[in-house]
Amino acid sequence: MVKPEAQPLQISWRWLLAVYLIVPVLLLVVIIDRIWFSESLLPYMGLSSLLLPLYLLLFELPHIIASLLGFADREYRQQYARPLYLGLPAVLLGVYLLFRIDPVWAILAYLVATMYHVIKQQTGIAFIFGTPRGIVHQVWTYAAIVCTGTIYSAILLAEQFPIAVGPGLYGFIYAALALSLMAGMVQWYRTSRSVGAWYVIATTMMLASSFWMLYVGYLFFAFFAIRFVHDVTAFIFYTAHEHNRNHAVRSNPIYRIFAPIPLPIFVLVPLISIGLAYLIRSAATGSVALWMVVIALGFAHYYLESLMWKRDSLHRQHIRIDQPV
Repeated sequence: MVKPEAQPLQISWRWLLAVYLIVPVLLLVVIIDRIWFSESLLPYMGLSSLLLPLYLLLFELPHIIASLLGFADREYRQQYARPLYLGLPAVLLGVYLLFRIDPVWAILAYLVATMYHVIKQQTGIAFIFGTPRGIVHQVWTYAAIVCTGTIYSAILLAEQFPIAVGPGLYGFIYAALALSLMAGMVQWYRTSRSVGAWYVIATTMMLASSFWMLYVGYLFFAFFAIRFVHDVTAFIFYTAHEHNRNHAVRSNPIYRIFAPIPLPIFVLVPLISIGLAYLIRSAATGSVALWMVVIALGFAHYYLESLMWKRDSLHRQHIRIDQPV
């Protein structure tokens, strides 16, 4: 087993906090657009913007691809043989069947699963910085998941089930949001380490800010704020992992192919991921085909990531987070 402290590339706690700066930036853009530009950005803030080529090339697809690169390594394929060869085909079959039933339901399932995956990741990282476990943390996490999942359900299903999307449902959303925010404040109070307290505040304010942007009509920004934090955070972890795993010996054949190029692994990972994202984006013609590809890769990523970061896994052995003194 590789000792974490022996890793050449450490993840800085500053990086994990700096990612949240996207939230005040987007808030400032929304405020400026509403005050001085008569909401000129609103027509571009729908769910269709999630399929914008630049967005997919830089955020959604690359970190998913980066998470899959490690499975080219034979030792990883052996370690994760059962989920790779049994669980993953079942997940992809389920995505296919959902699309055959109704693409809208597939997109809805993907958005709800995304919120679950994203929020679980961000609140889970808080443990690294000393946030206490327990019922308060669970309420903070799952109330946020219920709130965001219900919001996207209401948005997508409003046209099909208008009667179901009424004041009662929105009251439920407000209650879940308030519960998550209150639990977040309690977690902040209970976290003794300053970096952990800042992280809890940043995560809680991300949720509150995204809800406000959604409330005033900037749906894409609301979703993008959460996805940006998640995607960049995940990319930091996967880039560090791939670099540390292949730094001394390139056990992954993908990086052996690129060995003649004088670039470190942590530079190759984003370049390879973005290049493959471009190829996937170019090959998927039509919005339905693109949604199917994105959702299939997304669910594959969510399923495998729920396993690869468990205690004593191969992935965990190649990660170290630099903590403040």
